[in-house]
Formats: sequence, C-alpha cells, structure tokens
Amino acid sequence: MEWEQILTQMMMQYANYILILLLVVVLIIMYKRGKKEIVIDVIRYLVAKAEKELGSKTGIIKKGKVISELYKRLPIIITILFSQKDISDLIDKAVIELDKFLEGQENNLNCME
Repeated sequence: MEWEQILTQMMMQYANYILILLLVVVLIIMYKRGKKEIVIDVIRYLVAKAEKELGSKTGIIKKGKVISELYKRLPIIITILFSQKDISDLIDKAVIELDKFLEGQENNLNCME
C-alpha cells in the first residue's frame, strides 16, 4: 500500500512538470507563429534592398547580406526560434516573390509601349 501511495505522488508531481513543459511549448509555438509574418516582412524588405544594391547574378552574396542584416535587426529570441533552414527557406520564397513581381512590372511596361 505504501508503494502505491509513493508511486501515485510521484506521478502527480511529474504530471505537474509535464503540464508546465507542455504549456511552455504551446506558448513558444504561438509566439513563433505570431512573429512569423513580421519576420517574413523584414526578409522581403531585405531581399529587395539587396537586389537593388547588388544587382543580379550575386545570389550567394545577397543571401549572406540578408541573413547578416536579419540577425542584426531581429530580437535574439526570434533568431533562436527560427532555425537557419527556416530563415533560408523564407529568403528563397521572398526571392521568388520578388522575381515574380519584377517580371509582372516588366510585362506591364512592355504592354504600355
């Protein structure tokens, strides 16, 4: 009978720790999701700025510049929450969006001529 009580107390104690850990994980996920749009907007801005400053055919240099500027501008908690792969993927998506936008602008100018 004593062992059952001890085991029950231990399970209840660990259940509290597990519940707290689960709550922290949920809060981190919610925070990350809420900040993702901000990170995407900053990346879009930095990609456009790098394209303007460095021009075409400098992809690796531009990506390095965007990553460097991003880490300078964002709070450290966000750089911890977003892995290097996450950031790299977001930059690649921003580049594709910019290319499509610029292609559309070029087509609009050709139609006006």
